Amino acid sequence: MNIDKELQKGHFVIGKCTKCGKKVWPPMDFCDECFGEVIMEDGPQTGRITEFAKKENEYFCIIEMTEEIRIMGKLLSGTPKNNQLVKITQCGIVENNYFFEFSLLESANM
Repeated sequence: MNIDKELQKGHFVIGKCTKCGKKVWPPMDFCDECFGEVIMEDGPQTGRITEFAKKENEYFCIIEMTEEIRIMGKLLSGTPKNNQLVKITQCGIVENNYFFEFSLLESANM
């Protein structure tokens, strides 16, 4: 499984070391902890907003998916707050760059 091929299909995947089990992000061929081989597995589809910024009428957020994985993308609607839950609505590759879009979950505050 290749991250670029999976993202082109709109499927979010992450790397996992076969030797120590560490989540490897961004994915690479070998683990940066133990140099074990990395395989791709389904990535989490939800996360929490840790930071956000507004440009014109759009919000861009950094989302913590797990302790090891943070991604940046655009919030499709609503007003973000730190610690709100979001889900990946769409992901892919445009002009050789990864992109992620998020939607707020109903019970978005904890």
